[in-house]
Amino acid sequence: MTKRELISQPVVVIWVSDNNAFLPLGKSSVLATAANRARTAKCSPQVVVAIKKELQAEYEAMDAKRKTNYPIHFLANVSETKNLVAPATQVLFIHDACRPLTSITTFQAALEAVLEGNGAARPAHLVVDTLKQINQERLVTATIDRNSVQALTSPECYWAPSISDEKPTDGWSFKLIAGETQTLIHGDLESIRVRRAEDVVLVESFLEWERLNHSSS
Repeated sequence: MTKRELISQPVVVIWVSDNNAFLPLGKSSVLATAANRARTAKCSPQVVVAIKKELQAEYEAMDAKRKTNYPIHFLANVSETKNLVAPATQVLFIHDACRPLTSITTFQAALEAVLEGNGAARPAHLVVDTLKQINQERLVTATIDRNSVQALTSPECYWAPSISDEKPTDGWSFKLIAGETQTLIHGDLESIRVRRAEDVVLVESFLEWERLNHSSS
């Protein structure tokens, strides 16, 4: 693989496909926290927010304190996010708005994997829970080998010129042009996804721990 040189400012698109991103978190929201955290990445990215069109009314009805100050776009699906960046953009991140705890070191690791020559990179981590396969009656039929699976998290990082117009079929946001490779990097277990209001309590406890840890260091 040929190493690449980063010349243009990377772009992070905070993708909102789930209204759990609008839940209150501290003085703002899950969405705003995710966006602000991404902005502090070492590569100093530009941040824009893309919200699924069907969630527009709900976002616009939110309290202003829970909204974000970054540019907002309402799109039909995540594939349209590639149209938000300038032609000269080299690196495009797609970050799940419901993951407000993703470490800035994860953004950097994904970027470095792409600059090493991969067309795309994203974090993943080992599954620590016992996994069971069930049938339609929700009865356990088998135990899944944890060593054969990994949990994919966020962000996805792309070398923008490598993105294809073809529809992806493998769980990534974009398909790459022929000859480009995807790779997985080590993800951070703290990057939990907010799936319900109760998860916000856990996120808040992590953020408070970070605040106390940094203030004492």
